[in-house]
Amino acid sequence: KIIVADSSNVEFKYLDEFYDKIIYKFYPKVGLADKLYKILPLIDTPYVVMCANDDFLVPQAIEDIISYLEIHKEYNSGQGIYTDFTPLEDSISCSVRYKNTMDIDLNNELPSQRLLTLQGNYFQYYYSVFRKSSFSEVVSSVIVDGSSVIKNLCLLESYISSYTAIDGKHIIIPSFYSARENIEDSAASHTDTIPVIIKKKKYKKEYLNYLDLLSKTLASKENLNTNVANDIVIESVSIYVKQIYPDFFTIKGKTKYYIKEFLKEIGVASFLRNYRYKELKEVSGFPADLKGKEHWDKIKLIIQKYDYLYKK
Repeated sequence: KIIVADSSNVEFKYLDEFYDKIIYKFYPKVGLADKLYKILPLIDTPYVVMCANDDFLVPQAIEDIISYLEIHKEYNSGQGIYTDFTPLEDSISCSVRYKNTMDIDLNNELPSQRLLTLQGNYFQYYYSVFRKSSFSEVVSSVIVDGSSVIKNLCLLESYISSYTAIDGKHIIIPSFYSARENIEDSAASHTDTIPVIIKKKKYKKEYLNYLDLLSKTLASKENLNTNVANDIVIESVSIYVKQIYPDFFTIKGKTKYYIKEFLKEIGVASFLRNYRYKELKEVSGFPADLKGKEHWDKIKLIIQKYDYLYKK
């Protein structure tokens, strides 16, 4: 069954329609890591995958990854190619997410090298297929005295990705794996990003927890001195920031960045993004040589079939 960990303000009212398909748990206003920790005892399968309510998953891709993990025990997780889509008035705008994943495999024998490779070619692990044991380990690692010590979603995403890369190898199959809807008011649009987290005093303790937990994990997995491991983790964060926010370390770049953050905070950014969506025409952002492109037609049909859901 699908486990639904619902942290909405209001409990889902139509459980009778799904009682034989889902296990529903209502955790109002509970943070992501905390509610994941609560549902760990309910997972009774050897593999687990998360899916957000604005995503579509491709079952065949999940099965292919599980088949690979069954044979290659040194791999703890895997995913495929993601596509983003934006519902328009009479069409759908599509693009590839994490194009770098089409040519990368985190299969280095050294945990530190997998971490540095990930941060230099960043993509997140959040919605990967995990071995249950690995998933339980990474979720449990942030829980101290019954509560998560990492609450910011962006930092938690980075933590889960980094921890999992340290813990084992990661396979990316050349097939479409997930379709992700662009929502102008999603959680990500209200979440402070890594550069802001590094700078803001209110995140100091949380960021130090992030560094400390990853450093201890890396030291343990690779038999390193903790100080050496800490230096590697800090280096990995620096690599990530330089890759994702290349201008952040310049005065001009910082000014532009904080202006965007301010516009996001007061809601102007959401308005501008919504306006841009209305002006978009149907486009295809897929390169002609995209691996697994044949799967897209099937995914597009699924999105169009449920078109009424996000046009309301």
